[in-house]
Amino acid sequence: MAQSKTPDDIELTEAELAEQKRLDQERSAEREKLEKDKGQLRGSNLSGMDFSGINLCKGKINQALLVEAVLVDADLSEANLADSDLSGADLSRTNLNRASLIEALMPNVNLSGSDLTDADLRDAVLNSANLKSANLTGADLSAADLSGSVLEDVDFTEADLTEASLHGADLRGARLVDTNLEGAILNEAKLAGVDLTHTLNLTPEQLGSAVLDKHTRIPHHIEVTWKSDTVFEAHAVQKAKKGKGKK
Repeated sequence: MAQSKTPDDIELTEAELAEQKRLDQERSAEREKLEKDKGQLRGSNLSGMDFSGINLCKGKINQALLVEAVLVDADLSEANLADSDLSGADLSRTNLNRASLIEALMPNVNLSGSDLTDADLRDAVLNSANLKSANLTGADLSAADLSGSVLEDVDFTEADLTEASLHGADLRGARLVDTNLEGAILNEAKLAGVDLTHTLNLTPEQLGSAVLDKHTRIPHHIEVTWKSDTVFEAHAVQKAKKGKGKK
């Protein structure tokens, strides 16, 4: 019986090869133009385009449309993407070191494995985003919406999550060293097995709304009492009163 041919086995006609070459040349020329004009891309519409590996370091791409754009392995370090719409974009393994993403719309974005060290994500919308294994060391995520996001194995060392929404986010395996959680919303956030001992400004009330397990490491100023395998109470550790000395 003859085996069916895969797409790679099918020979293209000369006309089809010529058309493919023309399209490749167009994409290459468009990429070169973007890299050349990267300082003047404010308000551009790049939605749905594939610019994997492109170098837009220090680019001015604020208020741009990048809906479902593909920027895998791209260099966007120190780029200005403030107020841009990156809904559903693929930014996996992208370099966003020190990038500005203030108030950027990024729901359902793929940032897995990306470098967001010292990035500015204040008020950014990242609900249902995939940031698995991303590096957010020193990033400013204050008031950002990370609800329902995949944050497994993310490095949040020295990141600022003040008043950020982590409602329903999955933080299992995340590194939270000197991470500011003041006022952060942790309702139903998955913190099973997470080390919280070095977080900053975490309260019993916040912790009590999260999903923990008995392997979660609790800060020294909070005590957790388990009522069952899944139900617990969190409260502040009471300081022992000093006894009065004899007169």
